[in-house]
Amino acid sequence: MRRIQNLSHFVLANSEAVRQFLVKEDGFQPGKIKVIRNAVDFERFASVPRDRAKFFPALGPGHKLIGMVANMNLPVKGHSYLIEAARAVCRILPGTRFVLIGDGRQRPKLEQQVRELGLEQNFLFLGYHKDVPELLPCFDVSVLPSTAEGLPNVVLEAMAAGIPVVATAVGGTVEILEDGVCGLLVPPRDPEALAKAILRILQEPSLAEQLARAGQERVRAYFNFDRLLLELKELYEEPRHRESAKQLRRRAKETGSWESRPDPAAVGLDMLEIESAKTCLPSEGVKDR
Repeated sequence: MRRIQNLSHFVLANSEAVRQFLVKEDGFQPGKIKVIRNAVDFERFASVPRDRAKFFPALGPGHKLIGMVANMNLPVKGHSYLIEAARAVCRILPGTRFVLIGDGRQRPKLEQQVRELGLEQNFLFLGYHKDVPELLPCFDVSVLPSTAEGLPNVVLEAMAAGIPVVATAVGGTVEILEDGVCGLLVPPRDPEALAKAILRILQEPSLAEQLARAGQERVRAYFNFDRLLLELKELYEEPRHRESAKQLRRRAKETGSWESRPDPAAVGLDMLEIESAKTCLPSEGVKDR
């Protein structure tokens, strides 16, 4: 990691939490790290109509759906805490169904936990899905009970879709959600707090609507690609970065290496303009979430 730092003019982090981690754990120079937070294609998620009958034809209007989109490769995503919380939720609202989108080597263990708690009728393991934008509107609540995060796109996507979110107060998640304003935050590794937050949203429709509306507006205003591209452009245009790029090229010419390489700062600006015109959609699967 330090070699990467030494070879870079600056290092990008997608949250203040990641920045602090790089400084504390990897010894990065604080002034060299710039925070530019993620963005999502707002319209891709906000414009999708709810079609629960298509994806969940066996469920009636009385069923509440709690969705979690995350890979199951490591325990860090917190699936086990959601399963434990589900026991308390289903005790009060037995018609609640928990939909887990994603897959990985932890899945058999999680399925076993569901069986041991007698919650087989309350859980749906859907595996990998590429149509997450179409599935999100089906949920009454979106949950992310991770024990660690960078800046989770799945939270941004759920908010853009107009779904109230319950998430753990870890990493960059607290930079997205303001507790009680555009979502609910709970401590990590706390199934009881998680269950209470889920039940609160399910039992208070006005709160659910308020959180969903505020969350959607927050993503529209602060996590869009126009903002991200502008921040990247401003970063490339900083005088000190342009000057360091010129010095690097001058040294390369003197040593006879990299002779054909253009000014990286200039290339960066050109590439930004090209990429902004053909911005790709965010990942709509869950393999890398």
